[in-house]
Amino acid sequence: MKYWLIGVLFLMTVGILVVGKLEWDEKISGIELEAKRVSAVAEAKSKSATSLPSPSKIKPVKLAILGSASTPEDQGAWPALLAQKLKNKAGASLIEVAVKEIKDKTSDEVVKNKLYKDLIDSKPDILLIEPFLLYDNSKIKMDRRLENLSHIIRDFKKANSKIEVIIQPSNPIYGTRYYQKEEAELQKYAKNEGYTYIDHWEAWPSADSKKLQSYLTNNYTPNQKGNELWAEYLAEHLLTES
Repeated sequence: MKYWLIGVLFLMTVGILVVGKLEWDEKISGIELEAKRVSAVAEAKSKSATSLPSPSKIKPVKLAILGSASTPEDQGAWPALLAQKLKNKAGASLIEVAVKEIKDKTSDEVVKNKLYKDLIDSKPDILLIEPFLLYDNSKIKMDRRLENLSHIIRDFKKANSKIEVIIQPSNPIYGTRYYQKEEAELQKYAKNEGYTYIDHWEAWPSADSKKLQSYLTNNYTPNQKGNELWAEYLAEHLLTES
């Protein structure tokens, strides 16, 4: 994807409602035009106002990050690291990031009790979801888990029909077979449903390599190295050309 999040920020800034999926090349052209206009404003800020809205009038893009214990709300965890990287690149006033960590709950429990309701109420523009793939492992059949994911996404779309959905797996773990197959099914689901899928697993050591263990805690969640790796990969794919 090409400058995906920056493209969204540009469209939000000029007040364009996105209908369907725009071609990436069109987004790039818009971003380049916006960059030129913003540069002109910076150079002539002592002059009269231009056609661009003032920063105080620009509506920030709201990014919601939802997931299991693999998506911690702690400072230093990958969601917080990612949020800082996005704000550094796009501008702190142009993006708001909310993180919802739901620990020790299966996707069945999450859906039944709508444990993400407070995140829906914020009416985000973008949903980055890690759909409990690891915690559900061996507890719920994959087809049921995908139904739960669809249910969650539908709930978010009720609040904002134009929400952009990005799906990603939980972190990988060492020495698994079924879990890898489940990740492949999740990726297939995203493709079939037309959602963006970010396969950050390609940045981690292979599930067959013991090196993977050095990126995880004893509870199979990311440690500092794992969090940094995960955040860096997401930032690169959301903000730079791949």
